[in-house]
Amino acid sequence: IIRDPDPPSGPVDTLIIGDVGDATVVADTDLAMLAADADTLSALGGAPERVLRADEALPLLAVATSAALVRTDERLNPADGVAAVLRYAEMSSAG
Repeated sequence: IIRDPDPPSGPVDTLIIGDVGDATVVADTDLAMLAADADTLSALGGAPERVLRADEALPLLAVATSAALVRTDERLNPADGVAAVLRYAEMSSAG
């Protein structure tokens, strides 16, 4: 058994990427955080620094956070071309 000495650092266990077309994402300085637009990145605490192609930036961030990467074809078409399996359940304030 080979164990990763660095535990996973992001919430995404598996990133599923389909056809994202010409979509772009906004990244912070060190590419540690991505969002669909600058306002969303700012709301998440990031500082928008650059706009990148989604089909290049999303796999890069997935690999950097130890997420598995799955490329789909026309048989599976996630909303907006992207889906994810999370490492842990999202916490909700609903009670």
